[in-house]
Amino acid sequence: FRHTISASLLGLLQMLRMIALLPVTFFFTACAPSQQAIEILFEALYDGASISCANKASSIGLTDLRLYIHDINLIGTAGTIFPVKLSPDQIWQSESVALLDFEDGKGSCANGSQQTNRKIRGYFLTTDEKINGLSFRVGVPPALNHNDPLVAEAPLHYTSMHWHWASGYK
Repeated sequence: FRHTISASLLGLLQMLRMIALLPVTFFFTACAPSQQAIEILFEALYDGASISCANKASSIGLTDLRLYIHDINLIGTAGTIFPVKLSPDQIWQSESVALLDFEDGKGSCANGSQQTNRKIRGYFLTTDEKINGLSFRVGVPPALNHNDPLVAEAPLHYTSMHWHWASGYK
């Protein structure tokens, strides 16, 4: 009988301890910063005008119009940096890198495909500060730059975006 009372008392104490922790857990959850979804659109411009591989109006000749970007940040009016966490989509972006593709396989960009991607999608911490800037790095993060595209996950699996002779991405 005594063992049963002790076990019941121990169970009651554990339950009370769990109940006591619930308000603390709720408090931290309620105060945690929220995230806001964002979609950032890009446009390829030259001398203030849209360019493409099919556009013969510019004085430059393009054979490709794709690029990787990473380390994407929004900049607030007070100079605060708000990192953008990319949303992986199994095609154009992973958690660490995104592929922007402005060419559609037409004109001088015959090596491309019809699919294009002119946007990135992700999340950032919600703020009352107004956003007035954007920063990012062009290329693949150094830790991923020398991976094998034949076994890499999207968007690093495009072999046409890898310099095999230099063992790195364009």
